[in-house]
Amino acid sequence: MALRNKAFGSAQEFVWALDSSEYAVRENSSSVKIFKNFKEKKTFKPEFGAEGIFGGYMLGVRSVSGLAFYEWESLSLIRRIEIQPKHVFWSESGELVCIATEDSYFILKFSAEEVERCRQSKEGLSADGYETAFD
Repeated sequence: MALRNKAFGSAQEFVWALDSSEYAVRENSSSVKIFKNFKEKKTFKPEFGAEGIFGGYMLGVRSVSGLAFYEWESLSLIRRIEIQPKHVFWSESGELVCIATEDSYFILKFSAEEVERCRQSKEGLSADGYETAFD
């Protein structure tokens, strides 16, 4: 059986979004590319670099300063957390996320409604994203 490529390219890491038509590749320690329907949608350079990426409900980017979560569509920073994760696992609903480190794990609840409320009121946004995005 011969395999046919739908897409190909260079990458250090690959992750799927929750929407299976969208994915990201980390090309190097400073650049991440987002693809939709196998076409390049955006390239961005995270402020603190990209030592690793995580897929799921949001795009997670690990850097030397911690973990940043970005919206897939707009690449808006939702929250930066000072942690060095080994794995990030999202629930199917996108409401819960497990951040696993070398020797512990943390389960956080994401509130899309709270992020939207903060956007509408233009409150609660800091350099680290939305303070109340996670419980």
